[in-house]
Amino acid sequence: MKNINEPIGLRAYAKFAERYAAAAPTKAHNALYERPATTALLGDVNGLRVLDAGCGPGICSEHLARNGATVHAFDITPAEAGVYVDGYYMGPVAQFTPNQPPLALAPGRHHVEIREPGFEIIAFDVDILPGQVIPYQGDLRRF
Repeated sequence: MKNINEPIGLRAYAKFAERYAAAAPTKAHNALYERPATTALLGDVNGLRVLDAGCGPGICSEHLARNGATVHAFDITPAEAGVYVDGYYMGPVAQFTPNQPPLALAPGRHHVEIREPGFEIIAFDVDILPGQVIPYQGDLRRF
């Protein structure tokens, strides 16, 4: 059943995200062009600590972890929600898509918050450790 209070754009984005997650791992454009081009831009990631905000199905997160990066990944709806790391605004969730380079964080513990007026805040702490992927995908809940 459709939620009549949910914006049509949010419904459309959710449907697109599901289709992308199903197709991207094997679709020729993604597998042979987009993903190799994106990962080539990253260079050597061994030993880096990465926050992959907007990870979608986690394809880039998996690549980063397999190549020695410590990865914490999440994907949030609504896309205009703000991402804060250690109290600093990093940008809207929409800025962090699977096709963009992820945030790189210094080693150690970081406090991450996802905020949007009218929604409950998502807050969690991450300890950046080598070779670890912690994906997060979810929806903010309205008050």
